[in-house]
Amino acid sequence: MSRTILLVTPHLVARGDFDARGVLRATGHAAPPANVADVASITLAALGLVKAKPRRVFVLTTSAVTAVVETSPGRLQGLSENELSSALAFEAEALTGLPAMSSQTAARRMAAESGTESWWVTQIGNRMRGEIEAEIVRRGARLEGIAHPGGLAPQMSSAPERFELWHDLLFIHRPSAAFDILPVDETAPLTSVLARFPATGSARMVLTTKPPSHVTDLEVLSLHEEKTLHPWFTAWHQALSAATPALPVLLPPAQPMSAVSRVWLSVATAAIALTLCAGHWWMTDRQLQHAQEEVKTLTILSKQREELMKTSAEVSKLRTELESSRRLQAQALRGFGALLSAVAGLRPEGLLVRSLKEPSGSSAGARYTGMEAMVSGICTQQELAAEFSRSLGTRLTPLGWSVRPARTIARLAGDTPTWDFEIPLRLDGSASVPPTANTP
Repeated sequence: MSRTILLVTPHLVARGDFDARGVLRATGHAAPPANVADVASITLAALGLVKAKPRRVFVLTTSAVTAVVETSPGRLQGLSENELSSALAFEAEALTGLPAMSSQTAARRMAAESGTESWWVTQIGNRMRGEIEAEIVRRGARLEGIAHPGGLAPQMSSAPERFELWHDLLFIHRPSAAFDILPVDETAPLTSVLARFPATGSARMVLTTKPPSHVTDLEVLSLHEEKTLHPWFTAWHQALSAATPALPVLLPPAQPMSAVSRVWLSVATAAIALTLCAGHWWMTDRQLQHAQEEVKTLTILSKQREELMKTSAEVSKLRTELESSRRLQAQALRGFGALLSAVAGLRPEGLLVRSLKEPSGSSAGARYTGMEAMVSGICTQQELAAEFSRSLGTRLTPLGWSVRPARTIARLAGDTPTWDFEIPLRLDGSASVPPTANTP
């Protein structure tokens, strides 16, 4: 069988076997053995309810304690799965009575209520889990996981109010998909247990492991009956087959390699070692010669690769310099055109531009980093040179030029006073001159 699900409770043990397609093929149920209290022995009794040999076994037992733990909002946010289980184990310790350090914990977040976060927590002691697993392994099967059997009653009925009575716990399901888990007196009759929850006029259902009993105001589903046990087993199989079960499931920890596997691994390793030793005497020389040839080839290829990388780096450097030179040349041409346009368009009346040339102090032959120019001429009023300088600055500064104030020298042309002026300009090679710089 593909999967075997066991139900282990003080009032009922049951087994359901499913094939690879998820179809329930065999079931069996009975009262637990008398005078037997340990869970491992009751699990063994449940395994014997069907003659077929199990392969993968999932155990649903009320010995796995379960409770609803409430925490403040955001307190457990950002924790990994292991960190979350560890934190909730300590939170649930007061409710379940199981020490956090000696038990295994699984949790699922429930529907949020105002002001709190609710977690459905299931725990089992490490010793009890080990005893259950030992009985299953003794039968030649593998433990797939452990969970508390409560929580799937909503799939068994459409009644607005649904209850599950498991040993000493009562699950109360609400229409809002939230539920509570309350302790009850396991020896009390079903009617007295439900008397704490008066009927509201809506249809009610209760799922129980006790023998069927008649209660006038609600539907009683007993797992002692095949018509209830079969769909309940099927619902659990579907829940366990989901990628992420909606219920807290205690998965077995990773197991070390078995003794049989270790023996087979040792035998295989020894056989491989012997084969390698037998062939080593004639393979060594051949491998050595081949390795020497490979070293020579790799040495040549390494030198060629170094030369190729060096040449590639030089080409890349030259390409970068060429692109930079082209960009700077184009920038200089656009900047010079903008300068000519500004000089022609902004010259005031009474000012004559005599020359536009490179300053005498420029370093000829140096690598281009910009363009310098000197606008010189004469004017009839000293203020005209300053006005011309400011106009050029207003026009050319946004285009990458820096325009310095005009330098003037007074002189007499006959009896008329005039002023020689010089205006230094510089086009920075790193500045961006738009193509429309020639626009007046």
